[in-house]
Amino acid sequence: MAMQEAPRKRRKWDDGPAVPVPGVGMAGSQAGVATAAFAYGVPGVTTVRPAVGILPMDAIRRAQEAAAILAKAAPQLHVPTGPRVIAREVNINDAPGIIRAHLTKRSAQDEIMQRTHTNMVVKGRYYPPGSAVDEREKPLHLYVTPGAGSGLTDESRLACVDAAVAELEHILNATPGHPS
Repeated sequence: MAMQEAPRKRRKWDDGPAVPVPGVGMAGSQAGVATAAFAYGVPGVTTVRPAVGILPMDAIRRAQEAAAILAKAAPQLHVPTGPRVIAREVNINDAPGIIRAHLTKRSAQDEIMQRTHTNMVVKGRYYPPGSAVDEREKPLHLYVTPGAGSGLTDESRLACVDAAVAELEHILNATPGHPS
């Protein structure tokens, strides 16, 4: 006794009018002929099963209209290339051992981060004096970026980062026995 499979329930996206997207390959020549027959109102062709690379006709028209508007407005628009990255790197690899140890502790970083509204991350690798620096990994440094309370403008964010860098440089220039 063989079990009969129940017919699959039809879903709204199984069949529907569609047109090919220019520049995108069709899923077979029949799909292209049937789509063209539907688009031009050939009797007897009511729907075409969408294939890969096919969108509804209305969406294509809207995309083409939007592209035309952007092409006309592009010369007048000043489109930024991306968000401005505000960050500084402070080299601590060559600092005296006690100061380097102090600056790599999270508690010391947290104090500076709270005062200056920045974030700090220790990056790189420690290279002892006189050893060759590997070009794949930078020497030990602190990567300072603006934090949550640094403000909304680039100027205020840059000021916070500069304040943190100034504190770090003050610590680096302190006497080796007394990190302050």
